Amino acid sequence: MKILVLSFLRLGDFFQQAHLLRAMTDDEIHVSGFDELAPAVPLFPEWRFHLYPRRQFHLQDQRRPWYRGAYLLEQLIESLDRESFHKIYNFTHTRFSARLMDCLRGGEKVGVQFAEGRAAGWTPALREFNDQWIETSFPRLSYIDFLAEALSLPSPPLVEARPLAGTPPQTGAQPHLQRPVWLQPLTSDDKKNWHLSSWRELCQRLDGLIVGAPAESDILRRHFPDCKIAALSLLEMKRQAEDCRLLISGDTSVLHFAVLFGIPTLGLFLGPANPRKTAPRQRGAHVLWPQAPCSPCFHSGTCHQARHHCAERLRADQVFSVAESIIHGKNPSPTKEFTLIRIEENHLHQIQTIETHVAGSVGGKAATGVPPPTLGGRHDHGDRSLSLASFEEARESL
Repeated sequence: MKILVLSFLRLGDFFQQAHLLRAMTDDEIHVSGFDELAPAVPLFPEWRFHLYPRRQFHLQDQRRPWYRGAYLLEQLIESLDRESFHKIYNFTHTRFSARLMDCLRGGEKVGVQFAEGRAAGWTPALREFNDQWIETSFPRLSYIDFLAEALSLPSPPLVEARPLAGTPPQTGAQPHLQRPVWLQPLTSDDKKNWHLSSWRELCQRLDGLIVGAPAESDILRRHFPDCKIAALSLLEMKRQAEDCRLLISGDTSVLHFAVLFGIPTLGLFLGPANPRKTAPRQRGAHVLWPQAPCSPCFHSGTCHQARHHCAERLRADQVFSVAESIIHGKNPSPTKEFTLIRIEENHLHQIQTIETHVAGSVGGKAATGVPPPTLGGRHDHGDRSLSLASFEEARESL
């Protein structure tokens, strides 16, 4: 079967959605999204990509020339129609992708869409995903499990990471001759960033390798003058994945990329990052979640606190201790400053956190499982979320 998937979100979102695509083993998969997915193209030669420039996205913005964007969109639609897809999935809950579903010719269409100018495609599962998942800090399902349920797709299994066994990194050895710990310090959202001074201390304790994109090379060398640095494209990271003992990263596209290619991961979830929504989908992965009273916070905008409380609750010596335990196959010790989550099971289409160490647990033992679903802690995803009412209001303008 020939399938088209619309994925007009960010690169990190696509890497999470890739778990669903990998489960479509008997199908010919095509992906259409913004051109920021370009780094993913060489990573997945088994899929075909049809990309549209994000800078042309705002066709109704009077400050931008609209003709070029409309022309490129028309070319995209024509090229997709020539493929004669049997099924089209909308993995993106935006007006743009919903309207695009209406413009495309093909077989069965699944997901939020317009049909002949009217909102269509809404199911109870899609409505719950769109109206409740976005709004709650403690969702019933993780992002990918909820998306799978909403689109009637099988929930993909957890990825198995490579074994951690091997010779520990040695000071002075060349990065390609050892298996260092990779440290990815930068994210696209300042609220998710751990303090650079803490990353420097952790790098020195672990004798780690600071990794980042080639465009980040200058800023990394400026802030990490005493650390080994590797400016790598995602394709280069994939080729060198066997050289990485463990990746320590914020909630970034690199973290979810590493999961797909078997690199063991330790995620530092700060600010709006919520492991109950987007934890690494990897068996044995660990997440440190230094919950402040204000976390998880909004995705858009800047931190509204005078200090970055969640980042201050996480010390380099604590992260080092957890990383050392993971590397040597031991269970990290609980602490009162943060929640430690180990991903182990994929049960009833929901990632379960079977080792959640929380301060004040009964008898000094680790609390187990996740709290019941609770609505609260609204998250602002901007145009990523669409209610039925907003669909109807936008119909004429689109």
